[in-house]
Amino acid sequence: MLRQFIFLLALCSCLPFAAAEPPKAELVSVEKISDRAPHSAFTDLIYWKDRFVCAFREGRGHVSSDGKIRVLTSADGNEWESTAVIKLDGIDLRDAGLSVTPDDRLMLIGGACPRPKDGDHKPTGTFVSFSSDAEKWTTPRVVLDPSLWLWRITWHEGKGYGVAYSSGGRTDRSSMLTVTDGLKFEGIVDNMLDQGWPTEAVIRFDAHNTAYCLQRRDGKDPRTNTAMLGVSNPPYADWQWHDLSVFFGGPNLIQLPDGQWIAAGRMILNGQAKTVLASLDTKNMKLEKILEFPSGGDTSYPGLVFRDGTLFVSYYSSHEDKTAIYLAKVKLDHSATASQGLSLSKAAPVHAVSTTGPAALTSAQLTACDKLGIDKKLVQKLSAKPLYKFTESEIDTYLKFISATEPHLPRRIAHLARKNIEQPYELYLLGEAPYETHDPQPIYCLGKSDCVVFSEHTYAMALSHDWQSFMKMLQRIRYKDGKIGVTTRNHYTEADWNKNNAWLVEDVTREIAGDKAVKFKQAIDRKNFFKKRYKLDVDAPVQKFEDVFIRYEDLDQAKGKIHTGDFVNIIRGTVKTDAPASDLSDTFGGNAWAGHVGMIVLGDDGDIHLIHSAQPTVREEQLSEYVARSTKDNKENDAKGKPRLLGFKFLRLRDDPMKNLRDIDGKDTPHVTLPDGSVAEFEPIGSKSAARAKDASDGN
Repeated sequence: MLRQFIFLLALCSCLPFAAAEPPKAELVSVEKISDRAPHSAFTDLIYWKDRFVCAFREGRGHVSSDGKIRVLTSADGNEWESTAVIKLDGIDLRDAGLSVTPDDRLMLIGGACPRPKDGDHKPTGTFVSFSSDAEKWTTPRVVLDPSLWLWRITWHEGKGYGVAYSSGGRTDRSSMLTVTDGLKFEGIVDNMLDQGWPTEAVIRFDAHNTAYCLQRRDGKDPRTNTAMLGVSNPPYADWQWHDLSVFFGGPNLIQLPDGQWIAAGRMILNGQAKTVLASLDTKNMKLEKILEFPSGGDTSYPGLVFRDGTLFVSYYSSHEDKTAIYLAKVKLDHSATASQGLSLSKAAPVHAVSTTGPAALTSAQLTACDKLGIDKKLVQKLSAKPLYKFTESEIDTYLKFISATEPHLPRRIAHLARKNIEQPYELYLLGEAPYETHDPQPIYCLGKSDCVVFSEHTYAMALSHDWQSFMKMLQRIRYKDGKIGVTTRNHYTEADWNKNNAWLVEDVTREIAGDKAVKFKQAIDRKNFFKKRYKLDVDAPVQKFEDVFIRYEDLDQAKGKIHTGDFVNIIRGTVKTDAPASDLSDTFGGNAWAGHVGMIVLGDDGDIHLIHSAQPTVREEQLSEYVARSTKDNKENDAKGKPRLLGFKFLRLRDDPMKNLRDIDGKDTPHVTLPDGSVAEFEPIGSKSAARAKDASDGN
């Protein structure tokens, strides 16, 4: 059956509500998972490559010279095995922190203290170690000298962010650091917080790139040992701090799929230390206990993983005499959390914090503005403004700035895509006006998008350095060989868009799916399509087209194999329930097509996230959540012969797409021509754009 781009409308409500009661938490189970050493403590937990990974310190005591890190893994969270012990001669390794790097390695970060003997309180530095399998780890490397302890790290858009604090009397302030290779840390904010002796902290990011920092304080005055919540927007140089009015030790923080923030750490309850789960209300700046774990004495330092509707919490405690490691499973009442957050995972920003105003630019960004001759105050204002509210001249300024200050293409793509979250959705926005009348829609749209328009505009902006280059790049992506015209537009996702933009993306579906790749066929009748839709007579034979996709049931195979910036086709079709199960191509009846498209970003937890434009607005959500929502009515749709989600095609963002395009287009890259064959050039004029044609012989 003939298909143009068919758009999948996500039928979901994303309405924020006023703050309500904290969610209800049910403790399903608690199990001791390790007590090998006299003292086991300071945990973290992550889910990576189809298994849980838990890391923690072992030693003779809370402060001893023999500290080492043990790593446990589990496929189901029930049965655990020890896979590694990480140690460094003469160094007490402490407070394990786990994360997944952009190249899909496990990164372990923690304290490194050269402690001569047990009980000695010495300055603590920071070490890192890496693994590709959770079993073999690189030799621990001290990356920050003693007295500067970076406690945890969170990866966001290809960079790792963390908060370092003084350990040994160097200073009573915390600092924010960033890293791209996991080894060479650079400072962003030297004096992040200097009230009440800040220590351990964790940073997390929401879908709109807002950063939240949950910061412990150990001030001697009871008024200055309460936890603080910091809030900042890119480039994270300016932080607004809010006193949460309660002590919170060993803090950790996670955002659930419904948008609710959940914290875990140590509170003092009735004079006793307890590890607790707490609801973090980022609108009213309130941290409220919702669950107390079996714990006491020396306790806290939890790790958090939310998976399959269950919150997994690792922590340590000495309430059963010996200090040991525990794993708890918690169910949360989502009817309660929905009233505090949003009903769709990262579908919109968490409207919990009123804007703190534009963030300050870093010194490097200020220097870039000077070199480019652009207004620093305008750039600062634009950094806090949604992209879909920009004018053409603002796009011109911002693309100059972002192309000069963010050299990493996947990060630019993720940044620009997320900056358009909440852009209103509308179908059939673009045409060829003013150059052709067959489709009178304009050739670009900033204020609204559908799934294709969103993806094309994001890629084009990320590959451009000003308004003119963006407009040319957009047409180069939209049309075969950059020739503007309704008959040369990339109407068919698989046969046109993917093929004609092979310089930009590479189809890796077969590589990812392996022997589980599903074949499907299409008969593309362009002559009939152009006649019915545009009243045009086009002489084009029916194209027989074959392709493959990976079924959504096999999506786990894609974990670790797709990257931020990749393009995804969402394959829909009608299942023929009476076809032989052994013939996958016939099972789907040759009636499958790309019904929706979007862009991939990797979440802070390494999970695959989808950013896409669908009714009612652009949103970011976990791909697994998208699948769950899209397949809940499969049986009913199959019985009625209605199309539904079948699977995905993944197209890898190429390493150097501009080089590829220069090899095709030559010096006039991107090469774009108007319907009359003349070269197109685009310029911003006030808040409108105009295009002028230049004769090809004049050059460009």
